[in-house]
This record gives sequence, structure tokens and C-alpha cells, in this order.
Amino acid sequence: SDSPAGGGYFDGPAIAFINLFALSTTVNYPDIQLAATEESLWWSLLFVSYLVFVLYLGMNLVLAVVYNNYRIHFKDDLRHKAVERLQLLDEAFSLLVSHCDGTRVSRAVFDDLLQSLSSGKSSSFGGSDLKSAQKRDILFTMLDEDDEGGLRRSQFRRLVELFDVRLVEKLPLNNIFDKFFPSIYRSSGSLLIRRFFISSLFQKFIDTLIVVNGLLIVVSFYVLGTDGEGGSTLSRGTLLIMEILLTCVFWLEALGKLYALGPQSYLSTYWNRFDLAIVLCSSVDIVLFVESGFFTVEGAGRHSTLARLVLLARTLRLVRLIHQIRRFRIIINAMLSISPLMSTYAACMGALYYTFAMVGMQLWANRVSRDDPAVVASLYGQNNYYVNNFNTFAHSLVVMFELQVSNNWHVIASGFAAVSGMSA
Repeated sequence: SDSPAGGGYFDGPAIAFINLFALSTTVNYPDIQLAATEESLWWSLLFVSYLVFVLYLGMNLVLAVVYNNYRIHFKDDLRHKAVERLQLLDEAFSLLVSHCDGTRVSRAVFDDLLQSLSSGKSSSFGGSDLKSAQKRDILFTMLDEDDEGGLRRSQFRRLVELFDVRLVEKLPLNNIFDKFFPSIYRSSGSLLIRRFFISSLFQKFIDTLIVVNGLLIVVSFYVLGTDGEGGSTLSRGTLLIMEILLTCVFWLEALGKLYALGPQSYLSTYWNRFDLAIVLCSSVDIVLFVESGFFTVEGAGRHSTLARLVLLARTLRLVRLIHQIRRFRIIINAMLSISPLMSTYAACMGALYYTFAMVGMQLWANRVSRDDPAVVASLYGQNNYYVNNFNTFAHSLVVMFELQVSNNWHVIASGFAAVSGMSA
């Protein structure tokens, strides 16, 4: 906001929203981060993270959603193919029952069919999986719902559908409370407590508190300011007490679910680990608030950076609400599912970043500065881009990312061209 690190881009929520929207189109990048980067290079991570999630991941997911909606118009073609598939399955069924009693496909004939398919191209269930007698037996059991030892026509028609079912052996997670305190954990009172913490009613109550926490962030912005120097001692103390109460309730939720589900089962879920991390951060922030003398105006002024970090940590709680909305949950889960596939791409990008950063440091380390009249006269100097340099490895990585975004790359290049000529 009014902090010099804001650079005039965050003077109020409305202006900040407009500038962040513009940032998603890269039209004001890297200008929007220059003032913050001059204060601390670490602030550049905030803008880099925003562009990675909004521009590279978010926009691509929007394109994926558009493409998915486009495919809906091909339903007629899909229906035609489905009918054709059923016709082919009916023909196959008629051929197979001719080797049985005429009404059902026996287990032996079905097993011979799958073995003959095991060498062919198939889906996650097929291929080498069909060579396993156990998996062939499981597939037959899934189709033979009435356990009559043979497959009727309607059951045989589901064969292709089950080819896309992936079998995963899932072992039961041991609950440490049930293991060491079975009588207490299985008691009626314990069962009531466990049901309460995993109930939808309790989850709605927590969601409401998260909304209250978001409103508290807005109030904190207008009462304290982003530098933490505003407001009276009473207002700062009141807001801190409310934050402590909310954090205690969130701790109660985390511990309650930990007890109800068991540590291993609770921590196996990504969102539970995320919730626990946010609660831990909030607790650390509260301790730092009290220890830093935040109740006094002098203490608030000395720790303005701490105030901004605390506000950022509180804001992360709002991400939990996104997970409650089905459409957003699908998008987030899609992002999480593709993250392992991006590791190879990230490694290649990291190698390119490192290579060009090393070359840049060798060529321009401590050469592009305000002391050079040619640099001052260039677009680079006129736009005060001096923080974009190759003086350190960290600064070099920031420059690499700015060049990848590609907006105003010519402004960045003009500073180095002023030193080394147009060959730069």
C-alpha cells in the first residue's frame, strides 16, 4: 500500500485488484515488482508464484475447460460409437456362448478370451495385467454379480467398461489410538466425538469461520494498514485476540480430525496437511507478534515487514474455501495430479536458467549500473530497471523469469546493450 515497496501499484484493494489483473496479462511486468524487489529480492517470489499459478497453470486449465466443453458437441458421435460397440460385443457373445450352454459365457471360455487379449494393445486393466490369473479372476467376479458361474449378455456388455478400471491394493491404515487405547477409542463417547469432527455440520461451521477470518483480514487492512503502523493499541490488541481465538478453533479442528481419522489417515490427505501447516504458521505469527512488541506503535513500526508476512499467512486460509467448491476442487486436483509430470519439464527449465544465468554473470556482473551514462540514457535506466541485473545468481534467476514472461524484454535488453553493444 503506502509502503515504498508497493511502488504505487497496491494503494487500496481496488487498485491492487486491477493491477494484479493486468499482471495476469504481463502488461505491467516486471514494473510492478521493481520497488518490492529493491527492498528485498525475496518479494519477487510472490510475483513469480502469482504468474506461475495464474498465467501458466490457471490459463492453461481454462483452455482445458473450454476444450472439454467443445467435446460435448460430439455426443452424437460418441453415442453412435457406443451403439456400435454394443453390437460388436453382442456378436462376440453369440460366438462365445456357442461353445458353452448357449445362454452364458463360462469362466473357462472367458479366461481363454482374456489370455488371447493379453498380448494385444489394451488399457490400464489389459495388456500384461491380463496375463495374471488373479486379475482375470477378479474381472470375472466383478462381471458375474449374481455369482452363477457364467456371464449373461447384459453382464458381458460391461467387459469394455471394466477394462478402464484400475485395480489398486490398498492396505488398511493403522490407527494408533485404536491400537493402544481400543476400549477408550471405541467407546460410545469417543464415537460421538469422532462423528462430530468429521460431520458436514462441523465443516460448515469451520468454513464460516474462514469467511470471518477473511473479513478480519480486510478490517486489519483498513485499521492497521499494510505497514502495521496504524490503529490504536486497543484496536491492535482486539484484532490480535480475535486472531488467537480463530487459531485456537482451527487447532481444535486439526486435533479433532487427527483423533477421529488417526494420524496416518489424517496426514495422508493433502488438504489436511495444508490445513495443519497454515495453523502452525498462524501460531508462529501470533508468537512473533507478541514477542516483537506489536502492541506498541514503536514495535509496530519496527516490524512492518513482519506484519505483511502475517497478513499473507492468514490469507492462505481462504484457499480452503476453494476446495469446498466442486468445480474449483476439480481444477486444483488436476493441478496436483499433473505436478509429477511437470518434474522433467521443470528440470529442463532449471538447467536452461542455470546455464544462461552463468553466462549472464560472466558477461555483465556489476557492469550495468547508475554510474554509466549510456545505461542511464537507455530505456533500462529511464524505467529504473537497475534491480534487473546479473550481479548475483539470485538476481540472474529473476531476470531469466522476466525474460520468459517476455513482456518489456526489450527494455531489459537495452541496459545490457548500452554496455556491450547491440550484440547483447
